[in-house]
Amino acid sequence: MGNIHLVNDFFDETQIISKAVGASFELVSRLHIYSCPEDHNDRNCRFFMPRMSYNTQKEFLTQLYPNFKFDDTVHRGKAVFCALYDMEKIYTGISKDNVERLKNIDMRAYLLFKEWVDAYPNEQGLFEEGKSYRLHVLSSERRFVTPKFSQEQNNLGPRYCNLKDLRNEIVNNI
Repeated sequence: MGNIHLVNDFFDETQIISKAVGASFELVSRLHIYSCPEDHNDRNCRFFMPRMSYNTQKEFLTQLYPNFKFDDTVHRGKAVFCALYDMEKIYTGISKDNVERLKNIDMRAYLLFKEWVDAYPNEQGLFEEGKSYRLHVLSSERRFVTPKFSQEQNNLGPRYCNLKDLRNEIVNNI
């Protein structure tokens, strides 16, 4: 595999990318990083909004929002948004063969990434042989007062929106 690169030219200072994170939302929230295969053709946005499936994360969502009245007839199949993060850095080109190089570039990111890989919620682990990954280093978590739901069914592709669309939805003002 090739070299690890730091991406520091963001597509748009007000653009938000939303990615399906599933069960890894707890890792995103705890570690403030997110990783995905690099073969996704994502824009390098300034903000990151993790997206969960209501169907598979209902129990976790109920713990996160104990006073919110979830309704299966309304929310089933929808994507759920709970927080917004600043995108501090994006590293590309990370693979099983070169992940140790990240140590020399950014020790903090390396340690967080190793913890992500060790805790990743699937049997196979994160790395697939021959694939490169992106590492999003996040900061400034802003939780939504109540969960936000997509209008359409949840899917795996990235979704984009603008920061101005969310200003009144966030606990900590931007």
